[in-house]
Amino acid sequence: LMGWSVAIAHTGDCVTVYKNLAEGLAEGLKEGAPVKQGELLGYVGDSAMMEIAQEPHLHLEMTVAGLQVDPLEYFSEAVLATLTEDTIYEGTLGK
Repeated sequence: LMGWSVAIAHTGDCVTVYKNLAEGLAEGLKEGAPVKQGELLGYVGDSAMMEIAQEPHLHLEMTVAGLQVDPLEYFSEAVLATLTEDTIYEGTLGK
C-alpha cells in the first residue's frame, strides 16, 4: 500500500526504508547490492495507494534494533541543512 520502496540495512542493527517512490530502482542499482552514502536510490513518486490524493512525497522510516525511531534524531546538523523541498518527481522527470 505504500508503493515502490527501498530498504537499506546499515551497521548497528539499523534499517532505513524509503517509500512512495517512482516505479523502479535508480539506474545501476540492483536488489541486494551494497550502496554508498549519497548514492541515488530512486525518485520521489506517487505510488502509495494509501495516499493517492496527496502530492508526491517521500516516506522515510527508520528502525534500530527492530524499534521505530525518529530518523531526524540520527542525522547530523550538516545533513539536516541539505534537506530542501524536492521539486522533481516522476511526473516531471525529463521535462
